[in-house]
Amino acid sequence: MRIQIETSEDYALALKRIKALNGSQRSQSEEAELEALNQAVRRWDRRHVAG
Repeated sequence: MRIQIETSEDYALALKRIKALNGSQRSQSEEAELEALNQAVRRWDRRHVAG
């Protein structure tokens, strides 16, 4: 699974979803979603945070 964050709104939604997933037990598919979201957030941060 690969998630692409294209806007600051996508980024905010991704962070909200990560928080929700971290606050609960996760299925295998949710684990994969969480990892994909974390990777997408890291890619966004590398492109948009002071560099």
